[in-house]
Amino acid sequence: MFRLRKTKAASLEGELFFREVQWFRDTWLWPALLTPAVLASAFVIYVMVEAVFLDDDAIVVRDAVALGICFYILKGFGVLIVALYAARLEVEVRSGGLYMRLAPFQIKHRHIPSEQLRRAEIRSGSRRWRRGWRVYGVKGRDAVEVVIPDGQRFLIGTQQPGELAAALAATS
Repeated sequence: MFRLRKTKAASLEGELFFREVQWFRDTWLWPALLTPAVLASAFVIYVMVEAVFLDDDAIVVRDAVALGICFYILKGFGVLIVALYAARLEVEVRSGGLYMRLAPFQIKHRHIPSEQLRRAEIRSGSRRWRRGWRVYGVKGRDAVEVVIPDGQRFLIGTQQPGELAAALAATS
């Protein structure tokens, strides 16, 4: 059986200053994913009902290619729907630094030690990023830009930009 493991906050080092978990729950996303799946399901049910109740095997043969396409659509969108429903962005600021991961796609947290947190700025509005930046974002238009000494930049999408920036300032 498929079961998601939940990360325990106690499994990471240090005192917790900030924790946010964001899910893919935007209202526009689910109709966009479910509409093709529902249409493909309706066509499959229509062909199957025609074949069973009209007892006409020619219908199944005639629509075999369309049925095959519908089954691939259902399989692809089903996997995508399950993956996005299970996906979440976890951001934690602890005394040991910043921890981020996009679960279940990343098993381990991306850790930036507190000594390397050079600068954290709130970015409101559109999340414009440049080449070489690492972007962690799920929803919303607000983000916090984090710069580390080797020049890497991280853009972390958040619903609470003020609290995240304050927690990052408290650790450095």
